Amino acid sequence: MERKARGLEKRDDDTSKQTPHTEVVLCRLVSAIDALQRAYQEPRNQHLLVHNGLKYPVFYASLEVPLLKMHPAWKRTLDEVRSSFFSKDSFALTRVLFHFLDEAWEDGTSTFDIECAARSREIEIAIF
Repeated sequence: MERKARGLEKRDDDTSKQTPHTEVVLCRLVSAIDALQRAYQEPRNQHLLVHNGLKYPVFYASLEVPLLKMHPAWKRTLDEVRSSFFSKDSFALTRVLFHFLDEAWEDGTSTFDIECAARSREIEIAIF
């Protein structure tokens, strides 16, 4: 179907092939995480399972250490969501995974090898 027929503007070939920068994607992801967390905190939403689904995006967003250092508000948002997991979740693997994120933060790069860190402790995190 043509773009015009779908109501979309005509774009140059180069434009359609460009992907957004990691910083833009991370900004949108943190924004979505924040919105879901705020909605979950409402008493009427406490029964929803959306909070469980935030672990994966929080985990991977937290690995973008250099960008989070440039945007401390994003880091604070992720830390607030992480702390909410500790108050609601007794799953030991969650604590271990977030300990790895602390190691990644200390490493300070976006190339921290979390798989290697897990293997060195004989922990499998294949589910993530």
